[in-house]
Amino acid sequence: MSNHGDTDILSKYFYKAHEFTTSGYPGDFIGSGAYGVVIRCDHRKHGVVAVKCMITAGKDFGEMQIEKRMTDEAKMILKSSHDNTNTNIVKLLGITKWEGSVGLVMEYMAYGSLETVVFKYTVPELFWDVRMFIVNQLVNGINYMHCLKKPIVHGDLKPENVLLTNGLVTKIGDFGASAMASCTGSTVQGSATSGNARGGNYQHTIAYTPPEML
Repeated sequence: MSNHGDTDILSKYFYKAHEFTTSGYPGDFIGSGAYGVVIRCDHRKHGVVAVKCMITAGKDFGEMQIEKRMTDEAKMILKSSHDNTNTNIVKLLGITKWEGSVGLVMEYMAYGSLETVVFKYTVPELFWDVRMFIVNQLVNGINYMHCLKKPIVHGDLKPENVLLTNGLVTKIGDFGASAMASCTGSTVQGSATSGNARGGNYQHTIAYTPPEML
């Protein structure tokens, strides 16, 4: 059974399938990762949205575990952004269910990830002033997370998880590896809240891992 916190967040943010327009549900494929896929949908209230769903096929966990993973990530997004008030953390709009999966309904970021912008040239050349504009927003989001009363470590910050609007508003996304952190001297210890961070040992993408964490 879901715990009380999971039940609260599911009931507060839950969207039923009929709230998505027929033409946009389940939606168009945007991208995929180790644990899920992201699809583009049309929602009756929010318009175009992105929905992150966990892949169930071939995974060694059941529906309740899927629900916990996704609700844990939803709670981390809300904690990181102070209930969607920080402009540089992706907004959680709702939670939905279909075909045995739980989906996080999030604001749609038209330019996709920073990885796409840099390596697939979906926008004009990034001049230095534009680069600094993006970096300053990214730093603002990270600083906000780290300065919370209970700091949050993202756990997998990389270009793929930095999202941009068509106005180059920059937001941090994908909190599947994030964790609450406590600092003692130069040591950071985590309290895992999702499948990718366990017992204080954060699982990063090696190419983007800070040297002190290796």
